Amino acid sequence: MTEMKVEAIAPMLAGFAILGTVLGMVLRGWSSIKGFVNGAFRVVVTRVHLQDDATAEAVLAHLIRTHRRSAACEKVFGGRHEAFRDGKYGHVPFEYFGGHRILFWVGRVPLWFNVAAEKAEGGGRSGPEAEASLSFFRGTVNVEELVRAASESRNQLYWANGLARHKRFFIKRVPDVTQKGMHRYSAGTNLAWYHEGLYRLLAHTPEQLGRGASPLSPGRSTEKLYFPEHVRRLIREVEMWRNLRTWYQERDIPWKRGWVLYGPPGTGKSAVTRAIAEDLDLPLFVFSLGQMLNEDLEQSWAELQAHVPCIALFEDFDNVFHGRENVYGKPKLADLVTATAAAAKPAAPAAAAAGGANNQNQAASVLNTGKLSFDCLLNCLDGVEKSSGVFTVITTNHIDTLDPALGQPRKKDDGSVEFISTRPGRIDKAIELGYMDDADKLKLARRIFFDDEAGFRRICRTVELEPNRKETPAQFQERCAQLALDLLWQSTHPDAAADAQKAAGSGEIVPRARPESRTGDLSFEPAQRA
Repeated sequence: MTEMKVEAIAPMLAGFAILGTVLGMVLRGWSSIKGFVNGAFRVVVTRVHLQDDATAEAVLAHLIRTHRRSAACEKVFGGRHEAFRDGKYGHVPFEYFGGHRILFWVGRVPLWFNVAAEKAEGGGRSGPEAEASLSFFRGTVNVEELVRAASESRNQLYWANGLARHKRFFIKRVPDVTQKGMHRYSAGTNLAWYHEGLYRLLAHTPEQLGRGASPLSPGRSTEKLYFPEHVRRLIREVEMWRNLRTWYQERDIPWKRGWVLYGPPGTGKSAVTRAIAEDLDLPLFVFSLGQMLNEDLEQSWAELQAHVPCIALFEDFDNVFHGRENVYGKPKLADLVTATAAAAKPAAPAAAAAGGANNQNQAASVLNTGKLSFDCLLNCLDGVEKSSGVFTVITTNHIDTLDPALGQPRKKDDGSVEFISTRPGRIDKAIELGYMDDADKLKLARRIFFDDEAGFRRICRTVELEPNRKETPAQFQERCAQLALDLLWQSTHPDAAADAQKAAGSGEIVPRARPESRTGDLSFEPAQRA
């Protein structure tokens, strides 16, 4: 019996031995087999890489618009908060086509759009990048023609958007906190995200989205601001610059403008810049120079040229530069110690190369805080590469901190100051926005009290009693609004108003719900006569 069992098991053992030998040979030659299979696959299937994000997005949008997608591919849904044309602000759900693999059908031939994430080199600010590519059976797709058609379609979308009425105005902050990596410092395109062709809106149409003119406040934005006539003439000059590109070119005059607006806070420096952008339908780029390095500004300024004519706004310049010194976010002693320790930290032998580079990058990220150089800013404004079509606006509360290389108010022989700056070409006009004069105060009051003649007479009386009182537009508007709200409360609460008038003679403290209160709490004030 024992001999029979051995005879039965022996073939099985021999079979296992042969199978193990074959598997061992396969494993030892797996790399060769894998290389052979990959080589055969490359003969049949071609893979074409798309080098940059702009090309990848253009190709993907073109494929989505012109070719059929496979329903079996994975889907990505999301949402963003966006302004609506009717003045509301809400959530916009969508299907997003980027960031994953999609199978398209070119007739009956498959075409794969692939996305693979790659780690950023050096651990720097750029963060992870996504590499896009196209895969298809060899000889079935003309990639050159596909990329050319995608580029042409994207350019037509840019140009058509630029020619459309009230389509060019938008506000872009640089850096953009809603973006990641180096995209935070990109000037982007003049297309809203829902016009790029990479999203399918689930509950809205593109025509419903975007910031439009307020239906409750029609008319030109600059006409709602109150400045002296000489400032209004300068605003009209910008409008002429916007429309006279050929005139400038025929006379070999650089087609660009530069203003520095200075004065106390609340005088309307940023407001007039936005109003000009709205009225002239120009993109407005708001730069936070304190959060940028040289390469950040150079990148965004180069991309800015795709949006000309446009406005570049540097707000509160005195918070970043005093003269030529960058005073924003300067590294403290603790930062210097941390950076020095990070750079000197020893790395393990196996990770010496990568670890050493990461240590250097970590140190640089600390020491580069607030290190945008003044020379880099000057080169962008008026360097070798001309920034044609850009209207640059610098706002500051302290004009004395502005370096003369940018431009300061120029004094005449008689001591008066003229608008032409000391450095035309970079900053052409130095314009002071000061306190309101009495005539402009009455114009602003009329706008607020358009339906209340009694309130208008009261504010006029106040202006007459305190002529030339130093008030910024923001301060005087607040005073008018408070009076208008108080009169509105009195008209809607006549009994309480009558009690307040009766108690006014005795100086009694009476409770009165303030009209601006949202909680209904009572505030106690001495009753005053109307």
